[in-house]
Amino acid sequence: VLAAGCAVLGRWGLPPVTAPARGQEVPRRHPRRARSGRRVPALPPRLWLLIAVVLLLGIVNQMYGIDIPLHVTKDTGHGAQLVGWMAGVTAAAEIPVMIVAGRLARRAGRGRIVGAAAAGAALFYCALPFAASTPALLAMAALNGLFQGVSLSLPMVMVQDEAPGGPGRASALYSSAFGAAGMLAGAGTGAVTAGVGHGNPLRRWAVLCGCPAPLTVSSM
Repeated sequence: VLAAGCAVLGRWGLPPVTAPARGQEVPRRHPRRARSGRRVPALPPRLWLLIAVVLLLGIVNQMYGIDIPLHVTKDTGHGAQLVGWMAGVTAAAEIPVMIVAGRLARRAGRGRIVGAAAAGAALFYCALPFAASTPALLAMAALNGLFQGVSLSLPMVMVQDEAPGGPGRASALYSSAFGAAGMLAGAGTGAVTAGVGHGNPLRRWAVLCGCPAPLTVSSM
């Protein structure tokens, strides 16, 4: 089904791209060079702040994905089936949120929405250890989908707007930050969980998730 959906989008959803005629030269962009001849990244300070936001949000999201199955099964005593239901509820909430967040960003601004989502996610991680029943955990999973739907969509667009050199460099910066977040999340979750257990890191995630809020406002 997913492959068929991708085929339909590729056939009718993407804009047509015309190939250059034979003998026609394709203009190439040359990167900026310093006076000494070396390449200069020329990344503005606002872009560095956005990359820091992407890094912190990626660390928190991936630490949640690593630790929440253990927290649900070990600390609250539920079965592994509940973890699957929570993942499904989160994914179902992300898709409409991504669409609505894009429309709201035109009115309120992307930075304000991402900052509000980060602040809300910090409160979410503070309240998550108190959710022990199945309905409460499913409701928290739906709330997590709201925050992830914003944090996984709008920062990418913001990086594209700020990155010099076009979408290629923006994609490289975003994917590099997200990859680094995955490595840091795995190492951090293992170290913290080994020392204090599965439930206690949730409050530390709240601190990490609260940091992008002022960074996002500073990058506006």
